[in-house]
Amino acid sequence: ETLPNEVLLLVFEYLGVHDLLVAGEVCKQWRILSCDSSLWENLARKKWQIWKQGEETETLRWICEYKRRQQQDDALPSLIDQMIFPKMRDTAMRRIMEYREEVFEKLQVYINSLAEDQPIPEHIHPKPTLPPYINHISVLFRASSVFDLLHSCCFEYRCKEMMGTTETPETLEELATLLSEWGTRQDGEIVTRRLDEIAQGFRAFIQARESSSVEELLEDDRHSFVIESLLSYLMDNEGFSGSEADYYNPNNSFLHKLLETKQGIPITLSILFRSIAQRIGLEEVNLLNSPRHVVIAYKPSQTAPLMIIDAFNNRILDLTQCNEFLVVSYTPSNLPVASATDLLYRMLGNLRQIFKTLLDNRLVSVISFMLLIKEQANDYILRILLNKSRGFKQLAWADYERVKQMDCFDTDVLSRLESHILSDADLHTQEQEVVRLRTSPENRHVRYGVGFVFRHVRYGYRGVVFRWDPKCLSSDEWVHQMGVHLLPRSTEQPFYSVLVDSRDNHGQITYVAEDNIGAPCCDLIHNPEVGLYFDSYDFEKHCYLPNKYWQTLFPEG
Repeated sequence: ETLPNEVLLLVFEYLGVHDLLVAGEVCKQWRILSCDSSLWENLARKKWQIWKQGEETETLRWICEYKRRQQQDDALPSLIDQMIFPKMRDTAMRRIMEYREEVFEKLQVYINSLAEDQPIPEHIHPKPTLPPYINHISVLFRASSVFDLLHSCCFEYRCKEMMGTTETPETLEELATLLSEWGTRQDGEIVTRRLDEIAQGFRAFIQARESSSVEELLEDDRHSFVIESLLSYLMDNEGFSGSEADYYNPNNSFLHKLLETKQGIPITLSILFRSIAQRIGLEEVNLLNSPRHVVIAYKPSQTAPLMIIDAFNNRILDLTQCNEFLVVSYTPSNLPVASATDLLYRMLGNLRQIFKTLLDNRLVSVISFMLLIKEQANDYILRILLNKSRGFKQLAWADYERVKQMDCFDTDVLSRLESHILSDADLHTQEQEVVRLRTSPENRHVRYGVGFVFRHVRYGYRGVVFRWDPKCLSSDEWVHQMGVHLLPRSTEQPFYSVLVDSRDNHGQITYVAEDNIGAPCCDLIHNPEVGLYFDSYDFEKHCYLPNKYWQTLFPEG
């Protein structure tokens, strides 16, 4: 009672949450002091680094804020667990999305803690080549999916903010860095610092070689020389080059990876060149949204000829050479100078094609980013199909309503699309809760259960069964197209829905007749959808164990 409040507050600063709450029970004075906003702000900022964008943290009542964030963290595992059940999936995801980036830290800690708990039996010699997760496959799949969606949500939020303002010379670099942050999960400051270092290195290079600064050369109207020197410095001294051997690697579209590997595609190398040019004082360096190949246009002065910089091929062209290379007919007055938003859309378009070919789960996020910039009905259709396959029917339905408003398709197409969204019997999600027992009289001929890992008799690919039907349920058209009618038992045999190992390049999901189910396989299956159906891998029996929901549908495998 004799200590001043100021001294007690200094002491309380050393207490943790539990001890501070206990101290608040001692007396009325201590209770008031233990609720001091500065104490709880300190505790909150130590525990959480991220705060919701646009939130004025200076005006928060920090004890309430701490309680709110703690409740979010406590609720997160339960919400992720609820996502295993189709009828609860949309509601759980909607609640998580309300938290936005605030739950990033908790999610990352949660994912890491599960990923670290991956015991492998000691008698497994040699230890198999393992995918990222062996136990907790299902919950890790859901947690990682939530993390990806939240990360994409934050990209959309920041992208909207940037596109809602007038473009500046820095907007293109900012948008490209933001996309790279999303694609690589690395801090954008890494890109900014590295670009600054390259610009400083070029300045020192010019000073040493010419005994003049870049500014002095520009004042002497030696713009062309500076452009040529910058291209040479980036390619020869820094080692950047066009990625011809691995052109369609998605990493080529991300600045973090470009600066790390020194390999890029025309658009990222052009953004790199422009960013350095801006840092050394070169203005009006424009990227052209030309077909096939993004190039850079620079006109040193009103009387000087136009320079076309092809950063991918490390060369400088005049306008005639550029027209021959791109098979276009540009004039100085009709150059297709691209805005920052145009170039972001083009980068996303590149990623869409790559992810579609690679069956990459990031495809749905890229489509969402593209729709943010420009609404295309076909992109909505693709996102509807992807969201439906992942079990997010409400998201698919919202896109369907938007497609109807756009009035781009006839009623027959819309009717078939609606039927697909409402259907519960597609191969990707078994939302119709019908329990299937292999011991039932009508199913006793089903030889293989859910979780069985095998090699295909004809094509040799590896796969794991995630669902079975007592006989073929596909259409007659599919049966004849796939040659099922030529099999010994034709359609009158069990058929199995199979997740295919992505290393075997046969797509993600197939429908296989029992005649084509080959010998058991001991390999772990690399497929991004495994977590939708299975929770762990049994090293003794060499099979996958279904998650809680899938067990209710196939209790006997």
